[in-house]
Amino acid sequence: MVELEGRHIEGLAAALRADFFVDEEALRLAIGPLGSCNLVHRGTGFKVDLFVRRERPFSRSEMQRRMQVELAGGLRLDVATAEDCVLTKLEWFEKGGRVSDRQWRDVLGVLRISGDGLDRAYLARWAQELGLDELLAAAMREAFGASR
Repeated sequence: MVELEGRHIEGLAAALRADFFVDEEALRLAIGPLGSCNLVHRGTGFKVDLFVRRERPFSRSEMQRRMQVELAGGLRLDVATAEDCVLTKLEWFEKGGRVSDRQWRDVLGVLRISGDGLDRAYLARWAQELGLDELLAAAMREAFGASR
């Protein structure tokens, strides 16, 4: 997730261009209704999805909770937490009519990999706030069975 405004685009693109394939027009569109675009790291081919932060409490929470990871070559990126990825993917799943196998598989994968490390209280709080509590409960049952 990024906080991106039109005035940032030229400078951001210039700063990234040596290491990433950057499309300035895609960055501009991401500020609008599209809401996202991606970059591709030249050295590794690693694709980075950029999601422009929305003006809502959950998105502010996502931004505050982000964590930093180091990729090959010392490249450091801030990424969303597992909990925020689950909640965002559940939102996409819901908005897409609950038909995206990819989103659902991603949710289950993040839940299973994260396991006991998940902040379940945080997940429950935001799932309720976002109207996703039933979907989260179904995902938790499928990922972990009835025991959790």
